[in-house]
Amino acid sequence: MINSEISSTLFKHWYYLVLMTIIQLSISLNICAFGVDNNSFNVDCTSCPTVDLTSLDGIPGYPRVDLLNLCSAADTASLLIYNPAECAITDIELEIDFDNGLFYGGFVFVDPNSPSNSVVQVANLSNISKPVFSIDQLGAGESTIIDFALKADCNIDFRSEAPINFDASLSFDYTGSTNSGICTRTVTEIGAYNSGVKVPVLNVLTVSPQQVSIPLANSFRCQNITISQDGIGAFLDAFQFTVSGLDTMAYKVTRMAINGITVPATDYAYNAGTQTLSTVINGTYFPNNSHTGANGDALFDSDERLTVQICYEVTGCTDDGNFLTFEAFYGCNDQICGDISSKEGTVIFTPNFGANPQAVDVNLIQEGTVCGQPLIYEGTVRSSNTDPVNGLWQDVILKYDVCGSGNVAPQEPIVNGVALPPGIFSVEDGVVVLDFTANTTDFDGPGGITSEDGDGLFNDLPGGNEISIHETINFECGQIETCAGLSCSMSGFEINGKRNCGQDFQAFANYTPITYDYGTSVAMSNDTLQRSNGALVTVIDWQVPSCTEWNTIPNGYWLYYEYGYENIQPCQNITDVYAEVIFSVNVGSPANGLADLFNYIRYEENTATYNGSPVSGVTSEPITVVVSDGNGGTKLDTIAMRVLIPAGDVNAATHEYYMDLEFLGRCNRYLSSLTYTYKVIEVCGDCSPGGCEITRACEGGQSYFWWPNCCSEPCIWRSNFDTIQRLTYGYADAELTIPKDPATIPPEDLHRFLPGDKALVRTAHEIIDIDLLREQDYYWDFTLREDIGRSRERPLIMDSENAKFLAWYHYDSATGTRTEIGIPDCYQQYPDATREHVFLPTIRTYGTGPGGYDWAGDKYNATLYDEDSYRVCVDAPEINPNYPPESAFDYLRGIAHGDDSLDGYMTFTAYGSRPERCPDTGKGYFRTYYEAPFNTTDPWTDTDQWHNNNCLPD
Repeated sequence: MINSEISSTLFKHWYYLVLMTIIQLSISLNICAFGVDNNSFNVDCTSCPTVDLTSLDGIPGYPRVDLLNLCSAADTASLLIYNPAECAITDIELEIDFDNGLFYGGFVFVDPNSPSNSVVQVANLSNISKPVFSIDQLGAGESTIIDFALKADCNIDFRSEAPINFDASLSFDYTGSTNSGICTRTVTEIGAYNSGVKVPVLNVLTVSPQQVSIPLANSFRCQNITISQDGIGAFLDAFQFTVSGLDTMAYKVTRMAINGITVPATDYAYNAGTQTLSTVINGTYFPNNSHTGANGDALFDSDERLTVQICYEVTGCTDDGNFLTFEAFYGCNDQICGDISSKEGTVIFTPNFGANPQAVDVNLIQEGTVCGQPLIYEGTVRSSNTDPVNGLWQDVILKYDVCGSGNVAPQEPIVNGVALPPGIFSVEDGVVVLDFTANTTDFDGPGGITSEDGDGLFNDLPGGNEISIHETINFECGQIETCAGLSCSMSGFEINGKRNCGQDFQAFANYTPITYDYGTSVAMSNDTLQRSNGALVTVIDWQVPSCTEWNTIPNGYWLYYEYGYENIQPCQNITDVYAEVIFSVNVGSPANGLADLFNYIRYEENTATYNGSPVSGVTSEPITVVVSDGNGGTKLDTIAMRVLIPAGDVNAATHEYYMDLEFLGRCNRYLSSLTYTYKVIEVCGDCSPGGCEITRACEGGQSYFWWPNCCSEPCIWRSNFDTIQRLTYGYADAELTIPKDPATIPPEDLHRFLPGDKALVRTAHEIIDIDLLREQDYYWDFTLREDIGRSRERPLIMDSENAKFLAWYHYDSATGTRTEIGIPDCYQQYPDATREHVFLPTIRTYGTGPGGYDWAGDKYNATLYDEDSYRVCVDAPEINPNYPPESAFDYLRGIAHGDDSLDGYMTFTAYGSRPERCPDTGKGYFRTYYEAPFNTTDPWTDTDQWHNNNCLPD
């Protein structure tokens, strides 16, 4: 008989086990009604029972292994252990043998739903892939449910088709009625967790800014590094972040923040050996993550992003930048999972302490007087950064302009109220130089020049210190060989030295100009187009001298100036005023040999005038230098010619001088430029000893002349500028609606030009020998040059690319009638469509608007010569409709072949044929170049077909 208590207990177990059987078919119960299968255990407890172990994964109400995030938070597995015996088992040890990639996750406990009161705890963790748990006892017919943590590491094969799970082994004590012993039980392949494996993916997305430039010491700049987690369905509870390449001896980390939360300095480490900064980023910072997956929890979920901010400070002056690598990765068990994501950035010290020169308290203290009291002005220069370190200048050199001509004598300044030590002050080309670099004396005491770097040299100016200048300028006798008057605008200090951690610098401290000017308020000459920053832009006045008679330049040489003064009182005893004009020739040769050129240039008698009245007593003299004679000795050589015009009115407000030169043809075929300098000089009797010369006005320019080889052949014509006049007149109102009437503009303003102005330029060519002219039947060539050669750079030049050819005329000097020539009849017979020769006959313009390269090829057979040549557009606005390009009139780009050295070179050429006296020999350039297309008909040999003298107007 079985008493009711036992019977009731068995019933409860039977009911529970039946439920388990229904739910989990893997539980095998070998219980016959109130009896026991001897294959399982002995009711007398005589043999080891077969204890069952099974996974409850997926059973409602129990943990499910579905978030095995690599190296992240643990998931929970639930395991049922059932003792079917009539006797209890004790001292149970359960060993979990995880598949590769799984390991113990850190906790184990009895599930709250467990039907027994068994106690479970960790017994052995010497191998976390095979943890051992201990269970105190499991009564007869009892079951227990334990939950334990498991994690996945980098070794897990989440692509495997085989189940990812674990094996379980039990060992326990069993005490029966007749015997006892230690029993074991092993169950394999428990669970299948493949679908629960999740792989987080970290990506360092951006580094902003990619380069951090730190301009100041003791200040910081920051970089923001954005990191995303992009593993599908995965999360991380922590990951590693590192910055490598960081030298904290140069760039100290002043702050690290993640999602705006400051990271305590104790939470990140620095390895000086590898120059690596590292920290673990965990759930403390994840609630503030952003982007589409952000949910505010303490995990780094899929599609979330976080921002790491690192701020740096320069610890001292350094020339080296740090090239940084930012890395994000995760792992566990001494392994890193997947690829390390990284981005690069830079932190660099670009010191800019704002130590810029600043001029203050600059004032004119006293006006000057010619040969009287000096001009005095004062000013102070300092660093705009008053911090002694950041505003520091080292090895200071201070400069300022006094525009010293021969009559200007700047005195040694008083600096910070005291005299300078020897060797600091000097004057170089009108610039005062105060060089403190080698100064060994603390001459000005506190607040001025110091020795900050301990080198024993007082040449530094800390931020907050100043250099105050008290300058005295005398106007007195001196050498005035150069074209420099008493005029200056002093507007700044120049500082040279080192700043910003020893970087060389040159900078300027500008101030409201202090000016002085004497003698000239307005000056101009007939060759002056524009005055720009003191530079003169000049029109070229051509002269082609005759070899048989002296010829003048038609325009002559003219100077106009208005007398005035500012901050300089005039001499009180002016004893004389006169003009000096110096002419020099530039032929690109050394001085030796220039004397001969002045045998062909002379002052034209009785041409000098002052304010319209003739001047007598004009003298001309050579200016000579001593040169080598080539034989070991020396000789005098003429380098220039001086013309003195002894006229001038001390009391006049305006002054106008004029004179002319004569030229004689020289049997040398080259171009020369004649440079001239006008100086108006007054003699001040107040100066000692015996008075001295002061420059009142100074102006100059250039003209050009061509010395052709015309001694064997008489010159046929001579050329000059007939008209140079501005065509853009501006407006009379601020709204630009009322154009100015050119009749109301002063004549001198019609010859002043600004960039972009339009001008009418007309040249005149006087025919000297008409008969000789008619013999020139190959071509007539008229050239307008504004500039010659690369070396002569000018502020303003003619823009031939935007010039337009207007017309050519015949002017009858007897009747005063001017008639446009147009395209002569005989040329009109040879338009493009029927012309057989590329040149003959044609009329061509070079360098006036559109067109192809000169000599680029026959435009009717272009492929024979130059496939790169291009033709003019017949609708181009620069085309003159009276001279259409499809006629015998051609527009070509210019003989310079695109060479900028001949900007402003414009040529008009009328081609006829070879002259009879120059028969074709087959060796000429044109014959060689154009022989191929004309081998059937040779126009060169037909000397009567294209003669200009049978075609061009008389």
